[in-house]
Amino acid sequence: MKKTITTSIFVAVLGFTALAANAKSWRINNDATKKADFADLNAAMSSTDVEAGDTLYLDPGCNISGDQTVTKRVTIVGSGYFRTDTPHRFSYITGKLYLKAQYIKVEGVIMTTITHLCANYITLERCKTNTIYINENWTTAAAQFAIIRQCYVVNIKGGSPANSSSDNERLKTAFATIENCILRINNNNTIESLYSPTIRNCYISYTGTGTSSYLFENLDNATITNNIMINKSDKTHIFSRVTNSTVSHNVMSCAESTYAGYAASNQFLDSNDESLVFKMEGTNDQLYQLKDDSPAKNYGLDGTDCGPFGGLYPYVLNGQPAGYPYYTKANIATRAKDGRINVSLNIKMQNE
Repeated sequence: MKKTITTSIFVAVLGFTALAANAKSWRINNDATKKADFADLNAAMSSTDVEAGDTLYLDPGCNISGDQTVTKRVTIVGSGYFRTDTPHRFSYITGKLYLKAQYIKVEGVIMTTITHLCANYITLERCKTNTIYINENWTTAAAQFAIIRQCYVVNIKGGSPANSSSDNERLKTAFATIENCILRINNNNTIESLYSPTIRNCYISYTGTGTSSYLFENLDNATITNNIMINKSDKTHIFSRVTNSTVSHNVMSCAESTYAGYAASNQFLDSNDESLVFKMEGTNDQLYQLKDDSPAKNYGLDGTDCGPFGGLYPYVLNGQPAGYPYYTKANIATRAKDGRINVSLNIKMQNE
């Protein structure tokens, strides 16, 4: 739910002060004219002033180029994506992003290249990403218990063979939770090489023209529930080398005969027409809201809807971070009164 407030300009300052009450907050912007605290994440990590528990806010409009490495337990907050309200600008990281400390959280940021999750308990929430690698290099570090939630993602890859004969290799990239995401790719597989992941309430799609790509490739001991799966190229290519896994309460583009072993607990469209499931109205993530008579309505476990807008963490349009105030309109009085100029802002805040 969104809350809209119209008030004077000092309220916006108070809102940001409240966000910083429990830890230090820092501004990141590579535009020197904006006089931010740091030009990029690397500079923030090099500073002894930035400590575990701090929050790094990427200014709207900043574009952080070059590879960035985060080595402290911090929260990184951007301004969302797919936004149409004005005035507004996005926060980008256009180089590779390496997250190398436990409990890092990244929210509301656009990452245009590769994001590497290189430590345990890392969370990506309400981000728009290209490829996510869970574990940069499985031989040197573990990347267990990752959470990828409410994101708009191209694809997700593990850093080690999910069905490797070595338990040590498998456990390096294990126990990830991927939930309430929209995943769309036009080449290669969508989710691959993970051990013991939980994948729920996602829309997982292949939109390319090749016939060799699968939605799930090389998973072992997975729990795959409440998802919508549509392969636009070959409706039958959903699973490849998915072993020892629970697959239930999903809606799939293939015919029932394709995966007869899952027939008792899944729905089969026998079609890759997205309009059978979704409203297909609006743009970008708006397209994938369920139509009123969608087969995914109330089909999930415990009667929830399948797909990103159902379950415990419904997808938030435009990736707006919770508790992050932003203004959509400035109102400046044309005449001064008593030597004062009245300035008011329309402020919105995503409150959940």
